[in-house]
Amino acid sequence: MSSFIVGNDHIDYLVTAAYAYAADAPGVRERDPQALGMLLYRENIATTLGIRPWDPDDEDSDPFDDLTEEIDWAANLPGTFGDEEPDPEHLAEVLAERTAARHALESYEYRPVVPIDPAQAVAVGACWQYQRVRNGPDHEPESWQIAQTIVDRAAAAVGPDGFIDPAGERSFDNLAGRESLAWGWSRPRP
Repeated sequence: MSSFIVGNDHIDYLVTAAYAYAADAPGVRERDPQALGMLLYRENIATTLGIRPWDPDDEDSDPFDDLTEEIDWAANLPGTFGDEEPDPEHLAEVLAERTAARHALESYEYRPVVPIDPAQAVAVGACWQYQRVRNGPDHEPESWQIAQTIVDRAAAAVGPDGFIDPAGERSFDNLAGRESLAWGWSRPRP
């Protein structure tokens, strides 16, 4: 599976959709938009970059706390990157990528997205879920459930003409015109 760190705009859309479609959902109603955005962004970054250990259900947990130790550990583990000796250039790239991700997370500030479209909200939620790796099919942390609630409720707001099979499942895969929706959403640039 190829995953990527979604941008600030994508997180903003997801958070805006959470308050539009899932404001009463556990995990949404207890948080302000900034805190929810940080949770969703932090989980996306940590799981995409494979940063461990980290407890996404613990808001005080920082996915970057053990970054230096993790990089040192990986550098000393033969075969970590498929070679007998780790490639120092690859380790430097990993460290640079994680440093950039940490900066992006630390500088994140929620900005609401207006207007939002229910079909685009489905795509944004489904994209975030795809990027946010789970630890098995039964692992559904609170953030995953929030995204699923957004997908389900936004899909319910899409009219029957918005689906390939109007009698079929209300999901991203059944959205008519899904190829015109942004998978990694960002604000239009002037």
